[in-house]
Amino acid sequence: MVQVREKLHPLHIAILTHMVQVGVMIFVLPRITAENFGRNGWLSIIILSSVAIGSIFLISAVFRLGKRQSIFAIAEDVVWKPLLIPIYLAFAGLLAFTGCMVGKEYILIFQMIAFPTTNSMVFKFVFDVLALLLLFKGIYNISKAATIFYFLTVWMLFLLLFYLSEFEWSRFTPFLFRGETAFAHGSVEIFTAFLGFHICLFLVPYVENVRTMFKAVHYGNLITTFTYLSILIVSFGFFSYGQLLETIYPLLDLLAYIELPFIERMENFLFTFFLLSILITSVMYFWMAQEIINHLLPRMNRKWISVIVVFVSFVASYIPGLIRQVEVLLRWLAYAELLFVFIAPTLLIGLLLIRRLRKGDVHA
Repeated sequence: MVQVREKLHPLHIAILTHMVQVGVMIFVLPRITAENFGRNGWLSIIILSSVAIGSIFLISAVFRLGKRQSIFAIAEDVVWKPLLIPIYLAFAGLLAFTGCMVGKEYILIFQMIAFPTTNSMVFKFVFDVLALLLLFKGIYNISKAATIFYFLTVWMLFLLLFYLSEFEWSRFTPFLFRGETAFAHGSVEIFTAFLGFHICLFLVPYVENVRTMFKAVHYGNLITTFTYLSILIVSFGFFSYGQLLETIYPLLDLLAYIELPFIERMENFLFTFFLLSILITSVMYFWMAQEIINHLLPRMNRKWISVIVVFVSFVASYIPGLIRQVEVLLRWLAYAELLFVFIAPTLLIGLLLIRRLRKGDVHA
């Protein structure tokens, strides 16, 4: 009997996209938008979300022209595979190290607010073990776990209602993007909060309909945009502009404002729920790195590839010991990833056109 391979459901893809996008940037996003876009900087999210939508359309064009072929097949149909191996390895390393640093930054923040005397690598070890166990289950089970984690955390958006009593519309001045601004640098930095939608580059072999998959990715990006906008609007209405500039982690300060008689230090309790989202983000970056290495070494057991990816990343996480070092390193990794998100689809479209010219599909 032929076994039918399971396909990813569009709902799972949408939620998976959202969960990968929402990483550690969410804790600092209100401050960064205020620093780089000034007053009413929350509006920048709408602009940059539109850029993300354009990037997803660019990636979808690759698979429309490539007729559902994987990115590996498209590239290797024109370029000699040995020439691509260094690029594959570099990108796999970039993805794996990004997933590692996302987890490391979360762990360092968690250590700072809850367990300042405990070695952060103890928590990182447990975090990576959880990530490895999810990797062993494969993309279908990861997507289902992401859906469950999403519904376990989405209720936290309703906590924004706690701030209505302190919310002041007067803080939304008629001045748009006034103050100390850095539009170019800020756009790049804030756009990294939307990174994660490029998982669709690797999901094509696991879906039934590519067009439906990209619709789901767009929906996931819209969920992320709504989440970011909700937090930013509340932050700009709750804090003064000056407070936003001085607060390191505005979202944590928002959580600290919530007080319940039966829970002390509510922010510590709520912060642990973000572990579910950060875990999925790290796992999917590890998974993308695993997909690349699996393409290079198809005969190697996927579980061993998972072990190698996570173990090497864990060892590499010893390099940055301070949270500031992790933030800087993660920022540069995000910039490199950002270049890939725009350059790779463009190059792939170029290769597809070259292939068509070679096969005589396009005539001068």
